[in-house]
Amino acid sequence: MKISVVVVVYNGARTLSDCLSSLLNLDFPNEDLEIAVVDNNSTDATKEIIKRFPVTYLFEHKRSRGAARNRGVRGTTGDYIAFTDSDCVVDRQWLTHLMRGFTNDNVAGCGGKLIQPEPRTFIDKYYRANMIFFQRKNFNRAIHPFPLVATANAVFRRSSVMAVGAFDDKFTMNEDTDLSWKLSLAGYQFNYCDDAVVYHAPPNTFVEFMRNNFEDGFGFRYLLSKYRNYYQKDPIIGFVYLCIFLTMPKMLIRFSFSIFDTKLSFAEKMALLLNIARTGGLCFSFIYASLTMMSGGGGGGKAFSPLPRAGDRPLVSLVNDKLSVKYALAASYYVANKTGTKILSLLREGKNTNDIIEGIACACHCDKTMIEKDVLAFIDDVKKEGLYGVFAHE
Repeated sequence: MKISVVVVVYNGARTLSDCLSSLLNLDFPNEDLEIAVVDNNSTDATKEIIKRFPVTYLFEHKRSRGAARNRGVRGTTGDYIAFTDSDCVVDRQWLTHLMRGFTNDNVAGCGGKLIQPEPRTFIDKYYRANMIFFQRKNFNRAIHPFPLVATANAVFRRSSVMAVGAFDDKFTMNEDTDLSWKLSLAGYQFNYCDDAVVYHAPPNTFVEFMRNNFEDGFGFRYLLSKYRNYYQKDPIIGFVYLCIFLTMPKMLIRFSFSIFDTKLSFAEKMALLLNIARTGGLCFSFIYASLTMMSGGGGGGKAFSPLPRAGDRPLVSLVNDKLSVKYALAASYYVANKTGTKILSLLREGKNTNDIIEGIACACHCDKTMIEKDVLAFIDDVKKEGLYGVFAHE
């Protein structure tokens, strides 16, 4: 079993050495590991730094995280592809813990914990206070149509990635969100590994901070366009678009007026300034991306055709061995525990009630008369919620 670690970098001379040093210090068999760095057309000393290390150098001319990650996928040979970023430092046991998340053949990807180093600047403190680098929340499907595995700390099964067409190179950012959502739609499972740790440093300068937020808004606009049929009913773009256009200007106005509050400390005013900068960057890039898409420009434009309309069909996915169901056009959201997931999985396999009871009894190592009542009650609850037809073939 070979694993390829891919690092995508653009003008990362400041942090790249620490990142590569940590990867070369991994507690993992060298014969099962290859490390590749994709230079995404950097203009600083990135190439020279990469050449100092015993890693594979790859180059991608198109400035796009999606295109650069695809270059890493094409340029490596591992059965699994792990990703981290050039501003990250990995724990020695990172890859070992991350690979333990592949508990069955249906697991397409695993993500681990992202830890921000001790904050030193106002930007550092802002990122920590707003929990921007927080991988666990990415797995919460209550706030997204699908779970997300962020590529700052992730590993994917190559066969699964290739089965859904790898990354979409139209995305300058949010390419990992798009890949995760495609894998979810294909029925794959994700697992979160809390002990697989990566230390992720936030942008060091205000210019980097603004560039990241601008690219984030640009990528998010493309993401919503591609998946608009999986959000609320939409005459144009959808409920999510409306929220963004209404809340962002409102937030900008509120933050701008608050800055003059004499009761605020210097640190609080700095946090407000960063909020203004971040919200303004996201809003401007979102609107700019909308205009370029309508005109057919922006590197993707009208090439983004939405995925098939979801209608009111449920979106089913497995995260950490828990099966969740969400209706695309409603707020309904359900998560089953481990036993409930087993019952629903057996239903999906076409098992009848007696087979399910025997299967659960075998898994729990108990007599089926002890759990029969609970299994029947759970199935009855599933029927009451209108979910039985989602799983059963009867």
